[in-house]
Amino acid sequence: MIEIKNVTKSYRRRTVLDQISLTARPGEVTGFVGPNGAGKSTALRTILGLSRPSSGTATILGKPYAALDHPARRVGAMLDPEALPGYLRGIDLLRWYAAAAGIDSARIGQILERVELADNARKRINSYSLGMRQRLGLAVALLGDAEIVILDEPTNGLDPAGIRWLRELLHQLAEHGRTVLLSSHLLSEVQQLADHIVVISRGTIVADGTLTDLAGEDDLESVFFDLTGDER
Repeated sequence: MIEIKNVTKSYRRRTVLDQISLTARPGEVTGFVGPNGAGKSTALRTILGLSRPSSGTATILGKPYAALDHPARRVGAMLDPEALPGYLRGIDLLRWYAAAAGIDSARIGQILERVELADNARKRINSYSLGMRQRLGLAVALLGDAEIVILDEPTNGLDPAGIRWLRELLHQLAEHGRTVLLSSHLLSEVQQLADHIVVISRGTIVADGTLTDLAGEDDLESVFFDLTGDER
């Protein structure tokens, strides 16, 4: 389980996150959605210990990320596929990551097949399309068979068939008891992918619930578009 409790993050005089709370549970895909600049990536970085909150707590399995035993094997994360080192071949990146995290390298072939990248694994990453980089980043996140999977904008660069494939993959993970948290600025995609949705705007949580719950209170698209104004 992932828990953010009353987290505020400020940079000098600018507040990026304002007392946000969020829970992502095992067996569910939780979608974290909001317009660009709403604070999604900062929240994910806080969960992963890459950004220290000004106040509040962010925990994974009841502990801060850095306090977990073998965190790279318990948490699989993909934050920015554009940052992958282009001079490496895809398979070399996975070999390096497996060695660094103490993961059995026998899983590499299995994961490449699972993300449908086996035929391109020996190409250099700088020759990959954005969609292929997304799949490679997802391979890194899945390599350790982690209990927790955190993905930042995983649908970027994927075509409609790729998004359907991703939906099936994420729900398979949830069905096996994994906790899956993904962010997106596109509500329509999160509605296809997630069981539970948390909406953030200007660093504040403005809606939190299942699709059924949120549709019962208000039209979710109206809530979201009222915040963004230009996302239609």
